[in-house]
Amino acid sequence: MSDTDQGVLAKILFLDDSPLLRTAISQSLELEGFEVLCASQIEEAEVILKEHQFDVMIVDCNLGTENGLELIVDWRQKETANSELNPAFIIAIGGSYNKEEAYQAGASSWLDKPFTPDELEALIRENLQ
Repeated sequence: MSDTDQGVLAKILFLDDSPLLRTAISQSLELEGFEVLCASQIEEAEVILKEHQFDVMIVDCNLGTENGLELIVDWRQKETANSELNPAFIIAIGGSYNKEEAYQAGASSWLDKPFTPDELEALIRENLQ
C-alpha cells in the first residue's frame, strides 16, 4: 500500500473535469475511510503524482480538450522505469466507446458513466483485496 495514514483504507487520486462529480465521489469515498485527492486536468494530476503515491487512480477518459488515457499511458511507463513506485490500480471511467482504448493504455478496470458511488466503491474494494 502507498504512504497512507493509519486507518485509511487506501489513497486514491480522482481525475475528472466535473466539479460536481469530484465533490460527490470524494465525499462518498472519504466517508467510507478512503483518502481522496482530486484533480480536474492532467497537468494538475501530474503535480499531485510527483508528491504522493496512490493505491488507486480513477481517471476520466474524456476531460474536455484532454484525454485521460494520456495520463494512464504516462503513469504505466513511469512504473516500469522506476521500481520504487507502487503499481497503482487504475480505474478508467467514461463512455463505453473508450473501454478498449483504456485497457490498451494500461487501465486495470473500467466503469461506464454514469455510475453510482456504491458501484465505484465496490470495484475499489474488490481490487484492493
